[in-house]
Amino acid sequence: MFYISIPYIKDSFKNFVHRYFRVTKHENWTHGYGINYSVHYDEDRPNFLQNSIILMLGDSSIEMNFPAIIKPAVIDRPNRKTVTVPRSYGFKIQRMASTVDYGIINMYDYIGVKNKSKRFSFPWQECRSTSLCVLNPTDMSVMKEFIGSGMYYTDYELYKKELPKPTYEIVDYDGSKAIMTALIERHVIQRGSEGFEWLRRFRKPEVEITLKLTFDQYLGTQKHSWKGGSAGASVSLKEDETLQDGLNKFFKNPQEFNREFRAMKLVKGI
Repeated sequence: MFYISIPYIKDSFKNFVHRYFRVTKHENWTHGYGINYSVHYDEDRPNFLQNSIILMLGDSSIEMNFPAIIKPAVIDRPNRKTVTVPRSYGFKIQRMASTVDYGIINMYDYIGVKNKSKRFSFPWQECRSTSLCVLNPTDMSVMKEFIGSGMYYTDYELYKKELPKPTYEIVDYDGSKAIMTALIERHVIQRGSEGFEWLRRFRKPEVEITLKLTFDQYLGTQKHSWKGGSAGASVSLKEDETLQDGLNKFFKNPQEFNREFRAMKLVKGI
């Protein structure tokens, strides 16, 4: 007698959802709304053609993948090699800017083909970090504070190099081992730039706490390609969360923080 077991149905459904749907949580400053039709292309897998519809809803986005209906753009360049690039169509409105995509995606113009995307900033919403604190990973108390007016602090970069950090041995998706260090930052964020700084007097500063993870080598599915993989990740923390909470978030689903990451494992502290 032919029958289908309940575990088989569950596993099939999970595989279907994992293959065709993906939900991503966004950092606080990238929250927004929009819809986008993406035509993917990966030169490391040129025969794997895929389209997706991405719906951005506040702090999350839902991505539905399906076989390619629209093909990537093939660019013929005089006296140069023909190239294939992805496309994107749609818009998104975020806290600090809105973006409209209307064709070829080539953000860094590394092949001489113009990126078909426009960004319109909202200077009254632009963020500036005015205070940066390094937090103690043991009790989340302030170890040192840096005062500034941007997102980069020269003194902090020098301090960070000498600072002892929690260190861990981890394993990438393919079994290769790496060393990971952890650092917790707390930024005080003020809004307003390009003539709108006066609005800060009427706005309460925002506090953002981030767990910065740094690897001693490039990791992820692209580490053996020309893209080089990723050497770190950032995990947002709430006021009452700890270092361990951040590590649990990351290793529960690394792909949520970088689509190149897969099943990473934390082996032990060093």
